[in-house]
Amino acid sequence: MEEVPVIELARMHLILRLIVIMSFLVELMKTCYSLTCSEINSHNSCTRIDSSTILLYCPNQYDKKIALSVFEKTGEITIRCLNQSDLRYVEDVPDLNLSRYIKMSIEDCGFKDSPKRAIEKLHMGELRHLILTGTEYVETPQMEIFDEFQLGSQLNLETLYISSITLIFKRNFLRNTPNLRNLSLNSVNFNETTMHFDDVPNLEKLVLMDNSINLIPEGCFRNLSSLSRLYIQNNKITSLNRTTFKGLKSLKTLNLDNNRIEKVASDSFSELKVLTAIGLASNNIAFLEKDIFNQNPALEFIGLNDNPLKSLPETLFWASPQLKGLNLQHLKLTSFPEGLFKHSKLLSELNMSGVGNFSSRGLPEGIFSHLPKLKVINLGSNVLRAVNMSLFQDLTNETDLDLSNNAITEFPDILRLEIRKLTLSSNSIKALKLKSIVDSRILEIDLSYNKIKKIDFSEISEDSLRKVHVNLKSNPIANDCSNIDLYRYVNKTMNSAILSNIDPKFKVAIDCPVWENCPKTCNCSYNERKGELSVDCSSRNLTSFSMKDHTFLKLIDPKLLSNSLEQSYKANFCNFVKKEFGVKLNLSGNRLTDIDSISPNIKSLDLSNNQIRRLRSSSLIQSLDNSKTLHQLYLGRNPWECNCISAELQEFLLENHKTVNTSEIVCKGNNDIQLISRAVCELPLNLNLMLPPFLGAILCLTSIFALYYRYQENIRIYLFSKNMCLSWITEEELDRDKEYDVFISYCQKDEEFVKDHLLPGLESGEKSYKVCIHERDWAPGEFISRQIFKSVSQSRRTLVVLTNSFLDSHWGKMEFLTAHTEALREGRTRVIVVIYGELDMDNVGSELKSYLSSNTYISWGEKHFWRKLRYALPHSSKKAGKLQCLEDVPVNEHLRRPSLILDPSLFKGEFCTVDIGENGLNHEV
Repeated sequence: MEEVPVIELARMHLILRLIVIMSFLVELMKTCYSLTCSEINSHNSCTRIDSSTILLYCPNQYDKKIALSVFEKTGEITIRCLNQSDLRYVEDVPDLNLSRYIKMSIEDCGFKDSPKRAIEKLHMGELRHLILTGTEYVETPQMEIFDEFQLGSQLNLETLYISSITLIFKRNFLRNTPNLRNLSLNSVNFNETTMHFDDVPNLEKLVLMDNSINLIPEGCFRNLSSLSRLYIQNNKITSLNRTTFKGLKSLKTLNLDNNRIEKVASDSFSELKVLTAIGLASNNIAFLEKDIFNQNPALEFIGLNDNPLKSLPETLFWASPQLKGLNLQHLKLTSFPEGLFKHSKLLSELNMSGVGNFSSRGLPEGIFSHLPKLKVINLGSNVLRAVNMSLFQDLTNETDLDLSNNAITEFPDILRLEIRKLTLSSNSIKALKLKSIVDSRILEIDLSYNKIKKIDFSEISEDSLRKVHVNLKSNPIANDCSNIDLYRYVNKTMNSAILSNIDPKFKVAIDCPVWENCPKTCNCSYNERKGELSVDCSSRNLTSFSMKDHTFLKLIDPKLLSNSLEQSYKANFCNFVKKEFGVKLNLSGNRLTDIDSISPNIKSLDLSNNQIRRLRSSSLIQSLDNSKTLHQLYLGRNPWECNCISAELQEFLLENHKTVNTSEIVCKGNNDIQLISRAVCELPLNLNLMLPPFLGAILCLTSIFALYYRYQENIRIYLFSKNMCLSWITEEELDRDKEYDVFISYCQKDEEFVKDHLLPGLESGEKSYKVCIHERDWAPGEFISRQIFKSVSQSRRTLVVLTNSFLDSHWGKMEFLTAHTEALREGRTRVIVVIYGELDMDNVGSELKSYLSSNTYISWGEKHFWRKLRYALPHSSKKAGKLQCLEDVPVNEHLRRPSLILDPSLFKGEFCTVDIGENGLNHEV
C-alpha cells in the first residue's frame, strides 16, 4: 500500500479542524439566530435594549400590535398585545427558537387555538412558569383552558398564574400538570363546582382570590398534604366546619379575609396543627367559641378586625402561647376580659384602634401587665377623653403607644412611663408644659394636629436638660409674645437645648412690650425677629430725654418727634448708644436750634421740622461726611441761612445727595430757593469742584467705548454668560411658531451618547430646551422622509451628531441635507455640527465636507463645549432681571458660523441674542 505523504496528512488534519470549527460556528449562529431576531430584520422591528434584553414588535415597528420581550439573563419571555380596541393573537408572533427559556408571560392577548399552540410555535419545551393576565379567547369563549393542553412529558409546569380572565373550568383541568407547585386563579370566575385538586398533590401555594366561591366542598383539599399557603380572600364563603380544611397537614398560612363568614364551628381549624397565621378580617362573625384556636398551638398572628364581635372569651388566646401579632381593630367591644392576654407573653404587636365605644376606665387595670415583649400598641380612634396612664406602667422602653384620633383634652401624666414613643396626634390638647416632657423618659412625642396655642418653658432647669423629639405640626401656636421663649428656642437664641425637630418653625413678627428701664410716659417694645428695641416718646410734651442702658439689645430706635425739646442735639440724646449697635433716632418736630455732635454709630437721624439755622462746627460736618453707618439724614423744614457760613454745608449736600433729601433744605424766607442751588458769599458755585469729576467721567466713557470696540465680541459673550443685556442677542420673529428648539440627527449606533449626554444636558438646568429625537417623538407608521422634513421644519436648529456611523447612514445624510437646504433657503444658521469621535474624512460626502470647510463645528470633549453649544442654540428675547438691554440687533444675513455659548449655570433669567461675528468661536470666555 502506498504511503500517504506527510504534506497530505497535514492538509487532511487542517481540513478536519476547519470542519470542527465550522460546526461550532453553525451551532453558535443557531443560538444567536434566536436571540437577534435575524429572521425578520428585513422588517426592521427588532431592537436590543441592553446586553441581555431584546424587544420585538410584530408585525413591524411601524404597525406595532404585539411586543415580545426576551430577557436572556432571567430566561423569561413576555408577550404583550398593545391595542385593546384591535385584539391581536399570540399566534401572530414569528416562529422563533426559544427553547432555552423557562418562563412566559402573556398579557392582554387572545389565542386562535390554545396556549399550547403558542408554546409550540415558540419552541418553549423547557417552560416551567406560565403567567396569563387579561387574556380573552375571542373565537372560543367557552374553551376550558387546559382541555386541549395535552403536553404530557413535553412540559413540566411548576407555576401557573391566571388573572382577570373569563373562563369555564372542568374538574380535571389540571390533569396534565402533576408537578405544579404554585397555582393562582384570580378573578377568573372560579367556583366550588370545579374545586378539585387531586391532580396536583405537590402543590405548595394556592391562591383563589376575587372569585365567586360560595363554599368549600368537602374533601377538595384532601390530597394537598404539601400545601403550606392558602389564600381564599375576597370570595362569598359563609361558613366553616371541621371538614373544610381536611387534609391540609402542612398548612401554615390561611387567609379568609373579606368573605361573608357568619358561623365558625369550634373545630373548624382542628386539622391545622402547624398553622402560624390566620386572617378572618372583614367578615360577619358576631360570635367565637372559646376553644376555637385550642388545636393551633403554633399560631403567631390572628386577624379578627372589622367583624361585628361584641365580646371575646377570656380564654380565646390561652392555647396560643406563640402569639406575636393580634389585630382587633374596628370590633364592637364594650369591655375586655382582664385575663385576655394572660398567656400571650410573646405578643409584640396589638392593634385595638376603633375597637369599641368605651373609656380607658373600661379597660382592666392589669390588662397589659403580662406583655413584656409588646412593642406596638394602638388604642387610636376610640373616642377617649381621658387616659389612665397607670395602665401602661409595665410597658418597656421599646414600646410605641398610639393614642391618636381620640378626644383627649389634657396632656397626660407620663412621668412613670418607660415607653419609647407616645403618639397623641389628632386630639384636642390645648396647652403644653415642657417640664412634664423633660422630666419623663420618653424619647419621641407626636402632638401634631392638636389645639395647642402656648408652649410653657417655665420651671426648666439646666440640670435636667435632655434631647426629646416633639412634633408640633399643624397646631394653632399663637404667633405673639406669649410664645417668645419658643421663638428664641427655634431660632437658637435660647441656651436651653431641650427639644429637637420642632415643627413648624414659626417667626414672632410682633413687638413685645418692655417695661424695665423704659422712660416714663414712653412706650417701649422689642421685636425678637428683628432684634430691635423701639422707644416711642412721640407727642409726650418732653423738654428733655434720657434713657438707661439695655445691654441685651441689638438695635435701638427711639422716636422723640413732636415734643418740646429746646436744647441743642448733644451726647445726652444718645448716651445709651453702644458702639456695636446702630441707632435710628427721630427728633422731628421739636425746638432744636443747633447740632453740636453726632454719635459715630448713628444709622438714621431725623432733625426735620426744628429751628436749626446753620451747622457751625466744621468737625461736625466732617464727622457726618466720614460716617460709615449713616444711611439717612433728614434736615428739611428748618430755617436755614444761605450765607458764607453755609458754604461747607452746601459742599456736604452736593457730595451726599443720596443720603440727604436736599430738595427740602431751602433758604429762610424763600421756600423756592434750595440751599444746594443758591450762590453763597455772593460767589458762584465753585466750578473747580465740578470740573475734575466731569473730565474724569468723559475720560472714563471714552475708554469704555474704545475697549468695547476692540473687545465687543468677548464683552457680548460675557454679558450673555451673566444674563445681562440679553436683548442684544434675540432670536428672530420667524421661529416663534416652531414646536421644537432643536432636532437631534444621529445614527442609531450613537443613541447611547445622545441619551446619556446630550439629552440630559439640553433638557435640564435653568434654561432647558425642547428637543426632538426619532426614538421618542416620531409618530409610528409615517414615512421616514416625511418625518425628517417635519422634524427639521418644526425645529429652530438641527444638531447633527457627526460620527463614522452617521456617514454610513442613508437617513442621516438625508436629515443633514434637509436641514442644510432649509437654512440656505432662509439665509440663516440652522445646522449645528457636533463631532463625536475620530472621523474618516475620506468617507465624508462633498456637501458635508463643503459645509465643514466653511462653518465652525464643535467637538465633544473640547473646552467650553456646553457654552459653545448653548450659545449656538435659540435664545429667548425676554429681558433678564432688572437690567435694561439695548434694542435687538438684526441677525446678519451672511452669518454662517455658530457662536460661542456660555455655561447655563451662569444664567438666572431669560436670554436675548447677539450677533458676535464670524470669528466668535475663536475667542474663549
